[in-house]
Amino acid sequence: MTDFGMDVWCVEDLDPAARDLDASRTLVGQALARRLLTPRGGLLGSPDYGYDVASWLCRAVDARALRQISAECRAEVMKDERVLGATVDVSTLGAPGSLKLTLRINVETAEDAFSYVLTVDGVTVEFLEA
Repeated sequence: MTDFGMDVWCVEDLDPAARDLDASRTLVGQALARRLLTPRGGLLGSPDYGYDVASWLCRAVDARALRQISAECRAEVMKDERVLGATVDVSTLGAPGSLKLTLRINVETAEDAFSYVLTVDGVTVEFLEA
């Protein structure tokens, strides 16, 4: 069994109850979600960390842009040393200004393979284990 460490429950903000998180799937999934919600260089001391997927919410997103978002998100996810392989499928709902992005992320780790869904709109971020 692989030890992925421990963390506090946190996707876009700390859990008010400060619940510990040690389930490998959730721990890795939340860490990857934070990577995709943090602007590049937004983590102090890590200038190459982050991809601000929310920056696409006010842009026109066509098929070409969806492929670009998918590729750039996958590249960011693959930076995590716990990830051996990943795919990211991106879909949209709405128009610029009221756009909602849905990312289905399939991850392979040394422990197992799993999927989760990350939805991002102008108001909320939702992390769902699949």
